Amino acid sequence: FKPRRGGSVSPAGPVPTGSDKLQINTVSLTTSRHQAPGCGHDPLVLVMLPGAKMVSEDYLSHGFLEVIRRRGWPIDVVLVETGLAGYLADDLAERLHQEVVSPLVAGGAKRVWLSGISVGGFGALRYVQRYPGMIEGLLLIAPFLGSGGLIAEIESVGGLAAWYPTAVAESSPQRQVFSWLKHYRAVDQSWPAIHLAYGETDRFAAAHRLLAKLLPRGRVTTMNGGHDWDTWEILWEKIVETEPFTQEAVLTNAPN
Repeated sequence: FKPRRGGSVSPAGPVPTGSDKLQINTVSLTTSRHQAPGCGHDPLVLVMLPGAKMVSEDYLSHGFLEVIRRRGWPIDVVLVETGLAGYLADDLAERLHQEVVSPLVAGGAKRVWLSGISVGGFGALRYVQRYPGMIEGLLLIAPFLGSGGLIAEIESVGGLAAWYPTAVAESSPQRQVFSWLKHYRAVDQSWPAIHLAYGETDRFAAAHRLLAKLLPRGRVTTMNGGHDWDTWEILWEKIVETEPFTQEAVLTNAPN
């Protein structure tokens, strides 16, 4: 199976990496819901966030929804349009909560998952850090996690276990997310299940390896590849093959 390609799809593109402080803006969100065919009960809902310089429809043109549908799972997929400015905003998590997640729960959704590519993965982490207990799990594909300087800072002390930020400023969401990840416990079901997939030559791979050390082996998928759609298409098929929505055995796996 080779997912079909769109005619005007761009890669995730760069995100601000010179500083761990993000610009403050206001977010405008649009969504489209793709319902599971023939589903007679409240399905699991997967909310998908695009990367920078991507549009939500790219998930369709690259076959991500088709991979889900071939499994026959009763999953509704909600594609969220944010624009790059959305990820630079300080109110993205609040808007996701007010305009996407809360209405889904109010409408009867019992299980909600988030997925994101590149900076979309950061947006997903930002949401669960701000709103604990709302999301059952995350599917992160090559997520942007922090500036090069911040990653080097964490690596220089031996990783997240030894990293103790002296202050987590309100204007530094990257440090807030890493402070949250520092306390993450995969075996504690009160935390969302995090599944990570990335290419080993991805430009953000150093940050991915920091996160991978916190996760059970069954929740980390890697391959030889970079930060591009060719890699993400294969990673998506591989992460879906692990049956992340139904698999419980990974909870007992030891972290890497």
